[in-house]
Amino acid sequence: MKKLPRFLITQNEAAKVSSPFIVHTQRPAFVARALSFPDEAAIEAYLNEHQPTYVTLVRDLPMLIEVVQIFQNPADITPGLLSRLGDWYYYTQIKPGDEPTTLQPIEPSRPS
Repeated sequence: MKKLPRFLITQNEAAKVSSPFIVHTQRPAFVARALSFPDEAAIEAYLNEHQPTYVTLVRDLPMLIEVVQIFQNPADITPGLLSRLGDWYYYTQIKPGDEPTTLQPIEPSRPS
């Protein structure tokens, strides 16, 4: 049997406004979502309002990745792991050389 990739990406097609979700398949298992913002001020406003515990910025882009569900020990989610997640997302989904202006800003959805 093939080994699962470390990160898998998915999208909730049924949602009105959806952002990509990333599943970390190894220990600690968790789900994160990638959020795009129009500028740095919008990121700061989001961070101040929601105060996420586990979050990483994606390079110098107006994007962040926020862990939204943890299935194992939260203490195992390290800054290094979050940094690797941000790098993986950047290199597999954004692709170096793409202009940040080509990204579609996504309004973060509020939890129901």
